[in-house]
Amino acid sequence: MITSNLNISVMRVSFLSFYVLLVISHLYIYCYSAERLLIESTSMAYGMYECKWYDISPKDAKNLMFMAYRSTIPLKLTAGKFGTFSLEMFATTVKTSMGYLSALLTMMD
Repeated sequence: MITSNLNISVMRVSFLSFYVLLVISHLYIYCYSAERLLIESTSMAYGMYECKWYDISPKDAKNLMFMAYRSTIPLKLTAGKFGTFSLEMFATTVKTSMGYLSALLTMMD
């Protein structure tokens, strides 16, 4: 067991576990929201095509064309210049973190 040699209280371990769970859930919420934004922004062009664009005024049809063109570029949430938030980034971050934790625990023994 991890705490067999260490003198760490149960309260501290539970607090740290809760904190890690909270940080991971925050990251998941950001990544899930960014993934939904990416999907919805790319599917917006299909929604505009499905509407009755042939029944609207020429000015509105022209604006609809600009919107359809703009929707070909997906919206993304980025973490600075580090990367784009997505579920793939969440999975990579969790796998990498667990790999580092495993390496640190191996070095402690």
